[in-house]
Amino acid sequence: MILLSAAGAPEPRGLQGVRRVFFKDADDIRRKLVHSTAPTSALRASASTFVPTALTQDKDKRADTPTQATVSTATAQEDEPEDDLVPDVETDQEVEKPVDVESLMESLNTSSGSLSEEALAARERAAKIFQKAFRSMLRRKSQFVRPGIPTSRAKQIAAFLEAAKAIQWPPKSYYRFVYSGPLPHLLVCLEWLLSAAMARKTKVKKRATDKTTKHEDLDELFEQQTKLSGTVKQINALREALKAESDVHLRLDLEKLKTYVQQVAELLKQFSPLPGELSFDIEIVYKGIVEERVQVKAEKPVLNVEDIGDDL
Repeated sequence: MILLSAAGAPEPRGLQGVRRVFFKDADDIRRKLVHSTAPTSALRASASTFVPTALTQDKDKRADTPTQATVSTATAQEDEPEDDLVPDVETDQEVEKPVDVESLMESLNTSSGSLSEEALAARERAAKIFQKAFRSMLRRKSQFVRPGIPTSRAKQIAAFLEAAKAIQWPPKSYYRFVYSGPLPHLLVCLEWLLSAAMARKTKVKKRATDKTTKHEDLDELFEQQTKLSGTVKQINALREALKAESDVHLRLDLEKLKTYVQQVAELLKQFSPLPGELSFDIEIVYKGIVEERVQVKAEKPVLNVEDIGDDL
């Protein structure tokens, strides 16, 4: 694959196996793409036909041992005049010659020197359109977020960063860093819990309404439905209390936030095993909110006063 890039264009990311060709105008593109020579073949058209050595030796042995048919044929040939000799059959095969790229391009009349200024301008406009479309595709590809947990994570982080601009934070507030750091990941866990609970509830409801389900299993299924309904209400209550616009964050109560984290942890245990992508968010929540901070104080140098008394 060949990537046409204007001179001085930035280096694109995530492209492998692509050859970049820098150009200044349409004529520069033709000079760099068209004027290329085909690889020269190492074979010679005048070379003799290859015959294996074993076949040559076998042929010589048969020639040294004449048979009766060979003697009679030789005698008949001596009696015939030389003009009646049968010409040998040509066994040489044609050798394909390499393609001359320059001659081929001249025959196609693709030289841009014969084009008018209007045609050259149209070519340049078309090249710019392709360049703009390709750069737009690269930009959209770089901004693409995979669905599921990564999408929820990006949405929550953007919401908390936007809401943090409208809050008047006290100086050196640690809750400010928790709000913009671990807290969005806690909401990611709640979003996943809600989708997992709803999926499990739908599955249980489908089994309960199935005609093939045994009657002795219906009581257990209805009990699971009731429990899952309560779990969904608890998850929604936590989502409402911990969302970016909630007034809970204005109190800057880190201990209350730890109790919310404990409730979320208990809910996650009910839906194990958890997906591997969610472990990243759980680790950030635990280290940023639950884990105690250790403040390392620099040791002050000890003043040596032993020599003061001697001087006095």
